[in-house]
Amino acid sequence: MELLIIWLTTIIISFEIETISFLRMCKDLADNGYKFNLKKIVELKNQINPRELKYKQILKFIPIFNILNELSIMFQYNNNKSLLIDNFRIFNMIEEFTDLEKEEYLKKPTMLNALLAPVKAASRLSKAYELEIETDIESSKIFYEINEQNEIIILQISGDAKKLTLEEQKKKVNEYYKSIIKRGIEEYGDKDKFLSEIKRTNLDIRKAFKIDNNQSSLSISTQNSQIKDYTEGDLVDESGSLLTKKK
Repeated sequence: MELLIIWLTTIIISFEIETISFLRMCKDLADNGYKFNLKKIVELKNQINPRELKYKQILKFIPIFNILNELSIMFQYNNNKSLLIDNFRIFNMIEEFTDLEKEEYLKKPTMLNALLAPVKAASRLSKAYELEIETDIESSKIFYEINEQNEIIILQISGDAKKLTLEEQKKKVNEYYKSIIKRGIEEYGDKDKFLSEIKRTNLDIRKAFKIDNNQSSLSISTQNSQIKDYTEGDLVDESGSLLTKKK
């Protein structure tokens, strides 16, 4: 019975050492603006001989040796940290943080948050507003949030809009919805009637107001939902002008 307890204890300790080493590695990468490229790591792992992988798994269950093995790996990493990170980069095993991921990490630069920052960033993007522009002269996608002060917070940009300054990007979002809401108010008399029409029907605003068909490739329901949030959230006054801060 005692031998069984000792055996299980060594497995738990070796696992804890392995976990801490991995989290420290994630933090070192995050401090340098990187994260693991999981897709590439999986590809490389699939290229390893199955027997070699099985052998490494067996080592984790050999008492005492499993602890010594994990400690050895940890010491090797500590002594060759810069070289290993360079090798990770060469083999594309790591990739740069996005600006949003970096922002999430810097809120709490811990080992655990180095691992969770990309997940938190992805969660924010999934809940964010989205403006997609496809025209003859521009192709852009903008993800953004509206904070409690009704200010636009740009989360992620791709395409031509990435070349603009932050203020220009915010202005592009503002002007797009401002033009739609102003047309809606002109068409229906005031914003309440405009909102009522959007809620009552699945109104295709782009066609109704003769907006360039390629101005936004979002679905009708998605775009209308965003317009309702804009208008209901007092981001626009009765004249159709968007407000940057609550009055």
